[in-house]
Amino acid sequence: MADSQAPLGHATTRVLDRLLASCGMLTAAGLEFAPADDVPQAGVLCALPALLTEGLLRHTRTFYTLPAGYYPLESIFLYLALLALVRCKSLEQTRYQAPGEWGRILGLDRLPEVKTLRSKIATLCATQGQAAQWQSCLAKEWIEASSEAQLAPGEGLFYVDGHVRVYHGQLTALPRRYIARQRLCLRGTTDYWVNGLGGQPFFVVTAAVNSGLIAALRDHVIPQLLLACPERAPSVSAGAASPGTVESQGGVGAGAKAAECAQAATEALDTLDLATASTGIVAPAASTASISESSASAPSTGPATASTAAAWPRFTIVFDREAYSPQLFSELHAQNIAILTYHKFPDQPWPESEFGPYTLRRHNGEVLTRHLAERGTRLSNGLFVREVRLLNADGHQTSILTTHPHMDLPVVATRLADRWAQENWFKYTREDFGLDRIIEHGTTPLPEPTEVVNPARRRLEADLRHSRTKQQRLLAQLGAHELPAQPSPEQTDAYQTRGGELREALKAEGDRIDEYKQRRATTPNKVPLSELPEKERFAQLCPESKHFIDTIKVLAYRAESALAGEVREHLARSDDARALLKRVFVTPANLRPDYEAKTLTVELHRLGSALQDAAVAQLCETLTATETSFPTTDLRLIYRQVGSP
Repeated sequence: MADSQAPLGHATTRVLDRLLASCGMLTAAGLEFAPADDVPQAGVLCALPALLTEGLLRHTRTFYTLPAGYYPLESIFLYLALLALVRCKSLEQTRYQAPGEWGRILGLDRLPEVKTLRSKIATLCATQGQAAQWQSCLAKEWIEASSEAQLAPGEGLFYVDGHVRVYHGQLTALPRRYIARQRLCLRGTTDYWVNGLGGQPFFVVTAAVNSGLIAALRDHVIPQLLLACPERAPSVSAGAASPGTVESQGGVGAGAKAAECAQAATEALDTLDLATASTGIVAPAASTASISESSASAPSTGPATASTAAAWPRFTIVFDREAYSPQLFSELHAQNIAILTYHKFPDQPWPESEFGPYTLRRHNGEVLTRHLAERGTRLSNGLFVREVRLLNADGHQTSILTTHPHMDLPVVATRLADRWAQENWFKYTREDFGLDRIIEHGTTPLPEPTEVVNPARRRLEADLRHSRTKQQRLLAQLGAHELPAQPSPEQTDAYQTRGGELREALKAEGDRIDEYKQRRATTPNKVPLSELPEKERFAQLCPESKHFIDTIKVLAYRAESALAGEVREHLARSDDARALLKRVFVTPANLRPDYEAKTLTVELHRLGSALQDAAVAQLCETLTATETSFPTTDLRLIYRQVGSP
């Protein structure tokens, strides 16, 4: 009732502060909490400690500023992150949120209107590239933290994959991309995401003009990872079995053979380094003999020791067949970067006698038994790599390549299979966080030096394909054209006439194909964007605001993941952790500020299930122990459930 009767609009109860802000006499309103019961969605405050830990406000003042006004800068960031966690997927959906109730959650009188919120975001995103700098700073901290925490199963592993954001608007005719999940070619923009083990996101690179995953790795992903990823310090235990790997269950000699293969791969890669350093080119392949054959005369040295610890790569890039390129593998190997991917052109199947059973442990704790074998192989450019094959139940062999000299055989197979966690992350964030949503309706011009596919070349290719199809159809008709056993004179004349017509059509089509080929030889595949006709030029969707909101959604997802890790320990089914958190975030709560004790108590309503309430109670204890203060205040957050002591 009080919100509806506010003099300046719905829920604008802090009249004096708003008047001062309108006169330019207030830099930002202070946060003031009042006792409130049954505040809808106040349970989302449980994510505040995790959001602050992930760095939501750590660099806010470094990269962003707002002109003097009513809403503080920190409140805008906090509001956007909390909206993502309650599954408000777009700014337009905030029209259906209770403004006064959200004001109580944030310590203000109400949340900003959509128009005001868009204006604030436009001010924050006025400088192009600032969101990328902010995200790069956060990504560097996340990568360093994961390295310092010794996350053994995924330390130094980065999963890279492209994701197409389909665009159905009419502002610009974006190039068409193949959408694997829809099996269609649609207009859109490609984002290349870099994730860690389990799908935890680090950063994203947007390609308005898609040159492929190989170009994205060379030009954007690898340079940023080199800046963000710290050097691995050599250690005596570096060559020991990778954590998370359990012993082989293969037959006699299976473990020794795998050790011989790993040692032979290390020696071959080291030899290649010397040859490359002395000649500047990759050493030619003497033969395609397998590691098992080349190492038959060399004694097995078992796991790598301190002498080979320095040979550990700086980090490992995991990707699918789209980035298969022996030249790229050599370039990355020269930079001490390992790769892990599928073999795009495997040889004949290996004898099943080479395969032995191994126990594999996934990143989520799942234990599997798979039959694996390992050899070495030289690629087309002479690079010597490890090849691991997985024998499936139907007899099919999945071929895996890696230049990592010390990664254990089961870990190689497991970590590539864990790539599907990134695909699951794409699906989850698209559905729950609105990852593909457009934030700002508008376009910005592409840089003039940008090269794009030549439309004239594309039309020539289409005409050539059409002519070849027509030529094949005519050949089929000519081959099926024949005389009866005892033809009449009329049938003979018709046969000759029709045959002559088909031959003339074939000759004309062949001449047309030759013409298309000649024109194609002189037509460049790509041209600068500035050389295209005006009607064929296209722009890019406004990237800055999208990058800014995506960074906040990444922070929200990482915060939810941190809370899921805490809740999962107290649930009978670990898969229920995120579902429980989604329910907690929209649960009503009572707010009890105590300015004398400098505390803000959040009393969560019960969920109606004893098991869920027990898990939430443990979560409340963990969150309270962090002694987190509400941003820009000295109020320490205390979490508990209604009715708890």
